[in-house]
Amino acid sequence: MAMLGLRGGFRFGQRYGGVIAAVLTALAALCWQVPNLVSGSVLSTPADAAPAPAASSAHYELAARLSLSHGLVKDIAWQDSDRFLTLVLSPDGAAVWRTSLSSLDREKYMSSQFVETNVCPANLTSRLSWVVSPQKRYVLFLWFQDDSTRQSALVDISAAPQFRVRRFAVPEGMQVVRGLFSPDERYLVLIHDTAFSTSDNSILVLDLRQGSEVWRISTHELSFIGELWWCGANYDKPQFSAVAGLHDGQFTDEPGLATCDIATKKLAFAPATDGLLCGFQPLWGKITCHRSAASDTSQFYMETEVPGQPSGTIPLTAEPVELRAMNDPGLVLLSNTADHITNQLWLIDVLGGDKLLVDNDCAGYDIAPDGKLLVRSKTTNELRVYELVRGLVGEGQGVGGEAATSSVEGYRGG
Repeated sequence: MAMLGLRGGFRFGQRYGGVIAAVLTALAALCWQVPNLVSGSVLSTPADAAPAPAASSAHYELAARLSLSHGLVKDIAWQDSDRFLTLVLSPDGAAVWRTSLSSLDREKYMSSQFVETNVCPANLTSRLSWVVSPQKRYVLFLWFQDDSTRQSALVDISAAPQFRVRRFAVPEGMQVVRGLFSPDERYLVLIHDTAFSTSDNSILVLDLRQGSEVWRISTHELSFIGELWWCGANYDKPQFSAVAGLHDGQFTDEPGLATCDIATKKLAFAPATDGLLCGFQPLWGKITCHRSAASDTSQFYMETEVPGQPSGTIPLTAEPVELRAMNDPGLVLLSNTADHITNQLWLIDVLGGDKLLVDNDCAGYDIAPDGKLLVRSKTTNELRVYELVRGLVGEGQGVGGEAATSSVEGYRGG
């Protein structure tokens, strides 16, 4: 196994106790840097960031900065609370690496030869992206060819290092641009890229357990699909929601919400007064983000519905890009952008209304089962690990992106 280089530093949270006895020499020198990549820099919290959290609030603290060798990190996903997967691009093609956070050991999980033979040609791997299923059984790879035709491949990784490619056929003309797995990984929802080409079908639902097609939603019934998300984890009544700009052959003034019931193969469409951008529906409630049409209010806002709590509206400072609800009731992670270049990542407590800046350079992120956060930098090849902490912020501890700058031997948090 190759050793992972660690740059920057990490700080034990107060909950771990103890004090760092000695600062060890930097391991970053052991890790060769990828040519032609922008070098990393210490992430600092802007002066206008959210204030330090109160003693009782949840917040994220920067625990480690990781500088990976062997190529450019394109995508990330936790496999469990200690190990994470990275889709890495190099001159040899694309490969998947697995890293242990506790030991810093790193191993090749899926070879570039497998990717080239079974997924995507080596000359097109720079266009690869993935969707990893919730329980880490499947990886849906997505890419496009020189003529912009979209391609996809579904790989079963449950018996790694033995991988199995699951073949499926899409309707003629359908160009798959996104995918959504159900929480139990039984269903896979595939979305057509309406902006690229015409197709009779905009959504295809597959039953991965039965290996069969379940439902086609026609382009006339629902089209111009934006974000989509699963409705809770009710396995007896599987449903997903989607933002859509066309319903029953008619364009809507603002994108509305379609709720799609897989068991009955029926959908309900609710037009929106304000533009619906994204949403999420965990077990503890429902959250949606909107663009306001009113000139006297915040341009963007979040609506919350939590059982036993009054419905609420939270103003947002920039356009929402991605929304994820955490298992902890009331906690939401929101990625936004003010200029469509830089993405920030915020932790929002919808019950208390607190908004805390977590990261100021977020190209992508994933949440571990224990709430640990992995963030991929947009401007460097760096990954950052954040610990979810509740309670008092100790003296000298980082909040929302600050960390010590010394190098340490390894990560020992959690």
